[in-house]
Amino acid sequence: MKWQTETEIPQYPFTIKHSSKILLLGSCFAQNIGDLLTYYKFNALQNPFGIVFNPLSLRRSVDLLCSNKTYQLEDLNQNNGLFFSYDHHSSFSDTSAEKTLLKINTALQDARLTLPKTDVVFISLGTAFYWELLKDKRLVNNCHKQPNKLFEQKCGSVSKVIEALKDSIELLQKSNSRINIVLTVSPIRHLKHGSAGNQLSKATLLVAVHECVRNYDFVHYFPSYELVLDDLRDYRWYAEDLIHPNKMAIKYIWNKFKDALFNEETIKLLKEIEKINNLMAHRVMHMSDNQTENILSKINALAAQIPLDFNDEITRWKRSLDLE
Repeated sequence: MKWQTETEIPQYPFTIKHSSKILLLGSCFAQNIGDLLTYYKFNALQNPFGIVFNPLSLRRSVDLLCSNKTYQLEDLNQNNGLFFSYDHHSSFSDTSAEKTLLKINTALQDARLTLPKTDVVFISLGTAFYWELLKDKRLVNNCHKQPNKLFEQKCGSVSKVIEALKDSIELLQKSNSRINIVLTVSPIRHLKHGSAGNQLSKATLLVAVHECVRNYDFVHYFPSYELVLDDLRDYRWYAEDLIHPNKMAIKYIWNKFKDALFNEETIKLLKEIEKINNLMAHRVMHMSDNQTENILSKINALAAQIPLDFNDEITRWKRSLDLE
C-alpha cells in the first residue's frame, strides 16, 4: 500500500560533479541547499547579495552582478548604529561603513570572477511580493527592520514576474553562454501575507518559472515546492514555526536533488566525505598518534582523487585535539 504520492523529478541534460562550479541565488532555501553542497565539498558560491526573496530584487541583483559597479559610501544608509545597503541582506550590515563596503564589494568581486566559469546557477524563488521605498519608489531587497510606513508592499503580477525572471536569465546567459540554470520555488511559507496571499504568490512564481523553462533550453525546473507540499504534506515535516521545512524535510529534498543531478561516482564520493566529516566532528578526549595519522591519511587519500579542500576542517579538528 502506498502512503504518499511521489513527485516525478525531471531528467536533466547535465550532471553536477565536484569539478563543477555552482552559483546559488535567491531565497533562504537556496542557502539550505548551498550549505549542503559546501558540507560535501562542492565548489559552491552562495548569494553574493545575501538572501533574495522575490524575482524583482533578483533581477536587480543580477543586473548589479553583471555591471561594473563598486559600492561607495553614498550607497549606504544608516539605522540604529548600523550601516546597510538596500540592495543587500542584513548579514552585510556593520557598525563600520568601511567594513560594510568591504563585505559588499568583496562578495561582489568574488561572484564576478566566478560567473564566467560557472557551470550551474541554482535559483530559489520565495515570494512574488516585493517592497519599494515610498519616498522615491526605489525597489529594496531588504527593509532592514525599519518602520513599515517607509515602504509600500506590492505583489508582482504574472507578467511582471515573468519579465523580471526572463531578464535575470538572459543577463546570466549573456555573461556565460554555457551555463545551465535550475529554477525552484521555495516550499517555505510566507504567511505574513495570509494563507491566500501565500498561495497567490507561489502560484505566480510557478507560472513564471514554467514559462521560462518552456522558452529557454538551458533553464530547468527542480520541484522543491511539490516535494514538500505533495510528497510530505504534513506539519511534522515543518519546524516549530510551521513555516520552514525541518531538517528531515530538507534531507528528503536533498536526497531527491542528489539522485537527480549527481552521477554514481559523485554519490559514492559523498559517502566518503561524510565519513571524514563525521570523524572530525566527533570529539575524542584521548587519541593516539596512530589514530591521528590514520584519519589524516584517509583525508589525503580522498583529496588525491579530486581536488578537495579540508584545510579549515583539519585546522579546527587539530585545535580541538590540542595538536596546534
